[in-house]
Amino acid sequence: MASLNTLSKSELTRRVADIATLEGEFLLRSGEISHRYFDKYRFEGDPLILKPLALAMSSLLPTDTEIIAGLELGRNTLGYSNFP
Repeated sequence: MASLNTLSKSELTRRVADIATLEGEFLLRSGEISHRYFDKYRFEGDPLILKPLALAMSSLLPTDTEIIAGLELGRNTLGYSNFP
């Protein structure tokens, strides 16, 4: 198994899906019933998945990016900096 920091895109996708996908009966706002629900808060609050996810997403940034702003959502920090 790969280190969490070196997960391939497909492994990372699978890990996020495994953490965030719930099975059951869920009443949606539309009134429809779904038997599968993706709860983004389940992986947003998991530091073990956030670091490899941030590393994977960093490759999407332009190379001349100097600063990134992040939001806080309740107890979940959506932006993190590890600059020296």
